[in-house]
Amino acid sequence: PPTRGKASRHSSRVGGKTAHWPRDSIEHREATLDLKTLGNSDMQITPVGLGAWAMGGDGVFGWGPQDDAESIAAIHRSVERGINWIDTAPIYGMGHSEKIVARALKEIPANDRPLVFTKCSIVWDEEKNVGHSLKADSLRREVEDSLRRLDVDVLDLCQIHRPSWPHGAPAPDLEEGWEALAQL
Repeated sequence: PPTRGKASRHSSRVGGKTAHWPRDSIEHREATLDLKTLGNSDMQITPVGLGAWAMGGDGVFGWGPQDDAESIAAIHRSVERGINWIDTAPIYGMGHSEKIVARALKEIPANDRPLVFTKCSIVWDEEKNVGHSLKADSLRREVEDSLRRLDVDVLDLCQIHRPSWPHGAPAPDLEEGWEALAQL
C-alpha cells in the first residue's frame, strides 16, 4: 500500500535483478513491469522507458523552459515506478538533457540505475548551427562527449539519430556510421 511521511522500500527489476531503493516521504506503491528483450541483444528492458527530450530545455530542438530539479525528480520517480531505461540525445538542449540524466543517476544507487540510451549523428558548431554526420571520426567524438556528459563509462545503447537526414533518403555515409558504431 502507499506510504506517506515514513521511510519505505521500493523493489524494481533493473538489469534482471531485483533491487531496493529506500525513499522517504514519497507516496508510491510497488511497481513491476514485465521485461522484454531488446531486439537481438541480451538487454532486458521495460516496455516503457523515459524520454528525456523535454529535459533539454530551451534552444535548438528544445521544448522550452524546464526546471532541472523537476526533471531530476521525474527521472527518480520513473525509476521508482519500475522504468529501467532512459532515452536521451546530445542534441536535446545541446547536451543539457544528458547532463540532467547524469545528475539524476548520481543520486540513484548503482544497483537501481536504469540503462542509458543516447544517440549520435546530429551535431552542432560553436554558433549552434546544426548538421548531420555519420563519419567515423565524428561518431567517435560524439560518443566520447556523451560519455563525459552522462558521466558513465559505457553507453548501454547508442542509436543513429535520424539516419535519413535531412530529406528522407538514407544519409550517404550511413554504412560508415554503422561500421564505426559496431567498432565502438
